[in-house]
Amino acid sequence: MDIVDSAAVALLRARGARSAFLDGDGSPVHVLRAAGRGHAPPVLLLHGLGSQASDYIGVIAGLLPHVSEVLALDLPGHGLSPAPPEGMCPSAMRRVTLAAADQLLERPVVVFGNSLGGLTAVRLALLRPDRVLGLMLASPAGAPMSDEEFSNLLAGFEYPDHDAALRFVDRFTRASPVVRHPFAWGVRQRMSRAAVRELLGRIGTGDLLAAAELASIRVPVHVVWGGLDRVLPAAHADFFRDSLPPGAVVEIDERAGHAPYLDDPLGFPRAIARFAARCAA
Repeated sequence: MDIVDSAAVALLRARGARSAFLDGDGSPVHVLRAAGRGHAPPVLLLHGLGSQASDYIGVIAGLLPHVSEVLALDLPGHGLSPAPPEGMCPSAMRRVTLAAADQLLERPVVVFGNSLGGLTAVRLALLRPDRVLGLMLASPAGAPMSDEEFSNLLAGFEYPDHDAALRFVDRFTRASPVVRHPFAWGVRQRMSRAAVRELLGRIGTGDLLAAAELASIRVPVHVVWGGLDRVLPAAHADFFRDSLPPGAVVEIDERAGHAPYLDDPLGFPRAIARFAARCAA
């Protein structure tokens, strides 16, 4: 964890968030948790590839007035959570994350997940349906692809130089010129970490979702897909729209990129809170 990441965790702790480690079936999993001031159900935040719980600092702050508690996990190999003993294979990540969730979720929660975190949230709802009240997903990963399509997707996470990282940033979000270069530097640093590189080398098309899995979800689902997202193909939104049960919402936000909470830092946490309140009702 570099100095910027450490500062974010320290700031969250100063604002009342507690930092702890769970036993993920023999592999430590770091969690940030903060008591809220609202009446909506607890919200669990799951981050994307190369990200970490403290990156949700703005979302956490925006949720606290509305929900009873906010929980944010560092997925295995990210943030303060080490890689599983057997390495960064998707099956080990699922096992460790599920074991940590079994300890953490003392009562049912609404789960928000972006990108890889969205795929993780879906898996959690499928494997622990009694612990999940609803799913809010932002440009979730997991839509099925051919081997060639998947290889092309993974190639988009290669950054041999700063210009390549800048091109990724432009596909990821509509960053202002002021933060575009620092964002690209941070992306390149995060994505060069050994655990992230190992995961990219071990994940395959067999780790993606099937339509029948989405169809079997029995909790409310709201998907927000960034209309400006160029990380995942726009057609992947159609997979979620066509496969989720009746009543699920798939919304295209034409103003947002791959991580809509970055493009609407004030409004997006409120949208999560409204969804959480509806799930409780």
